[in-house]
Amino acid sequence: MNLVEFEQPNLDIDFERWGVIGEGNATCGDDWDTLLYDKTKWSMLAYDIGCLYKGRSYSMARFASLKERTRIVHVIGAHFPQTLSDPDAYESAISVIRSKLKPDEFVVFMADTNTEGPAAAAKEPSHHGWNRTNTQIFEDLGVKGKPRAAPLFSGCCQNDNYQWQGDRLMTNFGKV
Repeated sequence: MNLVEFEQPNLDIDFERWGVIGEGNATCGDDWDTLLYDKTKWSMLAYDIGCLYKGRSYSMARFASLKERTRIVHVIGAHFPQTLSDPDAYESAISVIRSKLKPDEFVVFMADTNTEGPAAAAKEPSHHGWNRTNTQIFEDLGVKGKPRAAPLFSGCCQNDNYQWQGDRLMTNFGKV
């Protein structure tokens, strides 16, 4: 599970079962990203937290399945920068993640990308930032395989009546 800007004092979870990466601590100014994982199913091999861009964070980790030890999965949680006023922000964020991926690995990507799909952006003239399909995002990251993804939905933001579709859940294996 990926939580963006969810404060640690609000994390009331069973730490015997759930592992936390990022722990709600601000990693990039006032922005943070937190991953939660089920320790009864996954063993964390390595993790990394940091900044994608000024004021935008990520948390990522490689996990081994406890059921199938040879199954290694790289899980990425991220909060991408806005691209409406800074077109270079997307490429900057993508390059940080791309530099941490290994060729041919299984990837789960969970992020507020602040990039809508081109069809959704075309419906709203004010949504003229850097807009990408799921396939384009995986290509930009260098992730191999066709993305399997949850449908885009209007999840942001409260201050504009949830017009934006930037939250993504994608993988290059299994089912979503």
